[in-house]
Amino acid sequence: MGNSSSGKRKNLRPEVMSDLLEATRFSEQDICQWHQTFKKDFPSGQLNIEQFKDIYVQHFPNGDASSFAEHVFRTFDKNKDQYLDFREFLTAISITAHGDPVERLRWAFRMYDIDGNGFVSKEECEEIISAMNRGLGGTAAQSSLWAKEIFLRVDLDHDGRISEEEFVKAARNEASVLTSMEQPGSRLEN
Repeated sequence: MGNSSSGKRKNLRPEVMSDLLEATRFSEQDICQWHQTFKKDFPSGQLNIEQFKDIYVQHFPNGDASSFAEHVFRTFDKNKDQYLDFREFLTAISITAHGDPVERLRWAFRMYDIDGNGFVSKEECEEIISAMNRGLGGTAAQSSLWAKEIFLRVDLDHDGRISEEEFVKAARNEASVLTSMEQPGSRLEN
């Protein structure tokens, strides 16, 4: 008997465990622990946007992170049903916590690409930057300047929109661009 992982995963079918092992960078034991916590915190097996915002804003006590939390939630919600199930939750955590740099950048691009058309517009860039900055207690003026600066540096072909390739390439090639996308208010170096 003992404390085997197969005993712990009674709520996860073998095919679900197999899928999660393939889709994430977590071990079977880690998946079981995450699942146990998720089921305890969200007995319905789903996390809605309001629950997500409640959790998210706790990490940003000096600002208003609710708008940014909505963008993060939208990016996590793969099937766009307004809920995060355990698989969506765990794969998102895996990418953001354990993904390689390109995976994390591709995830971030999907967050910036609000309308899902495969490109980031100036307005989308400003919306995400503004939401991040509000979460840290920044001002709209700071957000606007920062977004314009980033957009100019990342729009490599100067066509007024950023493709995923441009986004990843700019962030990988220029550490200051990546830092600026992650930390509102940091300055881009020339």
